[in-house]
Amino acid sequence: MTKENSQSTSSLKHLPQERVKDLRDLIKKIKVPFHNLVLLNSAFTHKSFLNETTMPYEDNERLEFLGDSVLGLVVSNYLFQKFPTHSEGKLSKIKSRIVSGAVLANISTSLELSHYLLLGKGERTSGGAANRSNLENVLEALIGAIFLESGITAVADFILPHVKDIVENELHSYKDYQTALQEFCQKKFKMLPTYEILSEEGPDHNKIFRVKVKVKNVGEKIGSGNSKQKARQDAASKMLKSMKIRMKTD
Repeated sequence: MTKENSQSTSSLKHLPQERVKDLRDLIKKIKVPFHNLVLLNSAFTHKSFLNETTMPYEDNERLEFLGDSVLGLVVSNYLFQKFPTHSEGKLSKIKSRIVSGAVLANISTSLELSHYLLLGKGERTSGGAANRSNLENVLEALIGAIFLESGITAVADFILPHVKDIVENELHSYKDYQTALQEFCQKKFKMLPTYEILSEEGPDHNKIFRVKVKVKNVGEKIGSGNSKQKARQDAASKMLKSMKIRMKTD
């Protein structure tokens, strides 16, 4: 037995049996194997609880710090792989939405993590179990613990199913027709659409751009807008609609 495992076994003696039972229930809920229950317990120990116990517990702030960084890496890698042509700005925009406090708190709530959170009496009485910051922090601390227990792949397996719907909703809300057209063309024709600026008319404060999008051997459409990006989006929207209608009638 290693020194680390010996310390974990020794510390486990300080966990009440009821707490051990709760932690094992949590493991079943999150579907992540956990052998180090002391580590898992730390992820769910708010600093306010340490003032009211003589147990040698460690609060979750260090794990929260680690989990925040690991979460950022996992989400960044997921977005980088999923959207190979997205700009840094667009990737950052989607990422900031995914790792926002509101989203993390919602995931934490859906997993009922607050049920396992150890809070001091004052913190719990003041509504700490439903506090958005506590919900966000405990999820990040759990991610930190999963990383230490099983590595980054286990973190990805745990968290990504909870954020994939958010990614799709974000793309829908952006009405990102360029991305939709690109993915459609890659899937159906194994090629990418090309864009060409046809004209730029009007005064600087009220310019109108015309852009042509072309898919080789398929067709082309022209879009317009008060910026190059909006004109591209308009053209992509028209092309995507035309292609889908054609496929339905073929």
